[in-house]
Formats: sequence, C-alpha cells, structure tokens
Amino acid sequence: MPPSRRSACSGAWRRPDVWGVPVLLGLAMLANAAMVPLVPYALATRLGWPLWWVGAYSFAVMVITIAVNHRLSSVIDATKRRSLLCLVCGLGQAAAALAGIGALNGLVWLLVLTALGTAVGGAAAPLYYTLGRMITEAEHRDPSRVNSALRVITSAAWMAGPAISFAVVGGHGIATGFTVIAAMAGAGALAVLAASSWLDRRSQRAAEIAAAGSVADDSDGSRSTERVLRHLPAVAVVLLFSFAHIATATSLPLLLVRRFAIPESMTGLLLGLKAAVEMAAILASPFLALRFGPRVTLTIAGAVAALAYGTYLLGAGTAAAVAGSILEGAYYGVFAATALTWVQARPGLRLGKATGLYMNGIYAGVLIGAPLSGLVATYNLGWIAGLSLLAAATAVASLHAARRTELNRS
Repeated sequence: MPPSRRSACSGAWRRPDVWGVPVLLGLAMLANAAMVPLVPYALATRLGWPLWWVGAYSFAVMVITIAVNHRLSSVIDATKRRSLLCLVCGLGQAAAALAGIGALNGLVWLLVLTALGTAVGGAAAPLYYTLGRMITEAEHRDPSRVNSALRVITSAAWMAGPAISFAVVGGHGIATGFTVIAAMAGAGALAVLAASSWLDRRSQRAAEIAAAGSVADDSDGSRSTERVLRHLPAVAVVLLFSFAHIATATSLPLLLVRRFAIPESMTGLLLGLKAAVEMAAILASPFLALRFGPRVTLTIAGAVAALAYGTYLLGAGTAAAVAGSILEGAYYGVFAATALTWVQARPGLRLGKATGLYMNGIYAGVLIGAPLSGLVATYNLGWIAGLSLLAAATAVASLHAARRTELNRS
C-alpha cells in the first residue's frame, strides 16, 4: 500500500466518528442479546414457572421496550446530552442482570427490575442508529452504508451474545451467567462515559447542521393524530416484514426437523447459514438501494420472502430446507438495512422519531408474530410458512400504499 494511502487509512481509524458508535452499539447489544433469551430459560428451569407465565413475562418486556423506545427516540432529537441516554441504557442492562441474580435467590419481586432494565437496555439500538446516522451524515457519507454497518453489528451481537451467556451457564451456573452479563453491560457503560464528550459534541454539531437545512416535523401545524396516520403505511411495512420473519423463525428448528426430516445435528448449521446470509445481505443492501432505490429494493426483498416461505410451505427434503434458509436470510438482511434508511428519510419526521418508528415496527411484529405463530403451529406446523407468506405479500402492498400517500401529499 502506498504511504499516502496507508497514512489516510490509519488516520481514519484514529477518528472516533468512524468506529466510535459501532463499538458502543456492539457492547450494548452484546449484553442485551445475552440477557434476553437467558431470563425466560431461568424462569422455566430454575424457578419452575409454567410456560404461559414465561410467555407473559416476555410479552411484558416487549411492551415495555416499545414504550421506552418511543420515549427515548423522541427525547434524543432535542437533548444536548445524548450520551446520558446511552449511559442510562447500559446501567439499566447491568441492573437487570444483577436483579436476575436476586430473583433466583428468592427475591422474585426483583423480576420487575429485570424486565424494566432489559427493556431499557434494548432501547439502546435505536439510540445508536440515530447517533450513527447523525454523526456520519454530517460528514457527507452515505447513510445506507452506515446503517448497513450498524445492522450487521447488531446481528453479530445477537449471534454471539446468547452463545456466550449459555456457554457460561453450562460451565459455571446461571448466577455466573448473569454476573458476566452485568460485567459486559458495565463495560459498555464505562465506554460511553469515556466517549461522552466526543459523542455529545459531534452529535450536537450534526443536529445543528441538520436543523439548519430542514423544518422540524412538529412545526408543520398538523395535529399529532394526523402525523401518526401519515406515516402508518411505512410503519406497517416494517411491522409486516418483521412479523413474517418472526412467525417462521420461532418454530423454524421444529419445522426443519419434522417437516423436512433434517437431522437435529444439522439444524444448527442451517440456522447458522441463514444468519450468515442475512449478514452478507445487509452489507450488500446499500449497493442494491443505490442501483434501484429503496422502494424497489424493498419490493425485491418481498419477492424473495415469498420465494423463501413458498419453499418452506411447498418444498420437501434437504435441498428445499437449504434453499429456504438461504432465501430467508437474504430477504431479511436486505429488508433490515434498507427499511431503516427508508424510514429515516420519511418527509416531516425528525431522525430520532423516524428511527424509533422503525424499531417499534420491528418490536410490534415480534410481539404479534411470536404468539400467533405458536397458535397456528398448534393446528398445523407447515401453516406458519403460509402465515409468513401472507404477511410478506401484505408488506409489499403496504409499501406501495405508503408511496401513494406521499404522492397525494405532494
């Protein structure tokens, strides 16, 4: 590498606006991803809760997460101490893990704190998505590539986090697992403290640049209800794609084993293949969006989703299972990154609120899809793929309804 290029690259990596937000996001999501599946497991295996109690707890955590996310996504647009919000998320996650230890030792009421802290920890994702785009857009960089990188980091954290927590639990016990999660969240909080001056300074400068060139959504004279209805089709797109994904994902191992006769030992490989394709698709999505535009790219994602779930619904054998896993990972990766940039660019929405709408669409899809898929699978396991296929088709219809809404307003 020529000296000039080498010095330019090393200089770029010395700039925290290149890697600061991704590192902070990775630390926050690693702790949250390690925590989320561990608590229901502990409730069922250590406290002996009936599974419907465990489901009710998970439902409550998701509802609280949506409420916290809505509030923090509104606040981040106006506050000057954005690092404080990120710090609260890290400390909340650490408190949730420590409260989990207390709950295992008889103080069951501490599960209230565990639920609240886990929800607050999960709300870190939209905060960092907002900050990442704020800071890098002020540097005139492509927002779709920034979002793609942040989504990949989130997916990687969700692959690594549960693996770490359950490996610790298997070797050293569940209390140690919660302790490790608390330590990871604490490390993330310390990293926020170390970066707080830079984070607040750069994000505030970026917010001032953005404010100078746009009109805030709250100043357009429209009523709150009207603003919500205006963006409802876009939120529906995210919710339906999320619903389609979670409806099949929750029962996918069982579907692979029972319907496709995949050996249990191979099921994990197919899930890993799906995750790997998803991450590759996230990285490729900016190039697709640049070539075709976000709306066409999301339509392509919907078509690939239809192929994926059609394969699960009608296919048979190992080849169909592999093809379905690849197609599902491809469509969801393209959707996840492209939809984030698309929703953030909605006219008349501040960046924080737009990012919050995107994440709450994701969460709402999970909230509805997980229990409904369980109900459908009770009658026929294969029908969950049909449910996902219907949701994906409806998502594409909502996508074009959102387009018609924008044209009518213009």
